[in-house]
Amino acid sequence: EHTSKAVSLPSDGAEHQVSATVTGLTPGSGYHFRLVAKNKLGSVQGNDLTFMAASTLPAKEPTKEPPAKEPSSAPSSTGGNPTATTSSSPSSGQPKVEPASGPLFGSVKLASTQHGGVVHGSLVVSSAGSEGQLQIELFTKGAATPVGKLVRSSPHAGKLTFALPLNAKDKAALHRHRRLTLMVKITLTPVHGAAVTVTRVVVVHA
Repeated sequence: EHTSKAVSLPSDGAEHQVSATVTGLTPGSGYHFRLVAKNKLGSVQGNDLTFMAASTLPAKEPTKEPPAKEPSSAPSSTGGNPTATTSSSPSSGQPKVEPASGPLFGSVKLASTQHGGVVHGSLVVSSAGSEGQLQIELFTKGAATPVGKLVRSSPHAGKLTFALPLNAKDKAALHRHRRLTLMVKITLTPVHGAAVTVTRVVVVHA
């Protein structure tokens, strides 16, 4: 198994592309690889994908990774800038190339400024992410425990809206300070495969 050098990503909640140069591959052999995003809160693994090394492989030929769409959005508000690495290993038996799995969900709509003690938003769950488990959590800056949490089992494919209220303690803090900065962490775990997480920052006003 081979792990590429970690790449530091900005903690802005946006999508970023990453790539890695892999050498020493056996021409004509199949390999598995996945993207892993890490910070102090933990790590998130992307889908297990495969590729086949070219029959004639020039030295130091770069192998581009797919865009780090979901894993690059691992929690970053309290753990500093996330890093992303890729790992690859030879596939067993005859070389086999499998198609990449589609995204579990897309188009997360969440206003960056909201009012009241409830955070509203929506997202579109794909057929690949349906029937799994959706978890949405709210975190204040520097907190490891969520101040609000919503779990939905077996979400259907299509648009899904949510309203996530703050707990009593943070509602009181909102009224005292008149505003509260929150991180919204959305995690979708499919029936088969790795979970995918995205984060967004929301400022709530009283």
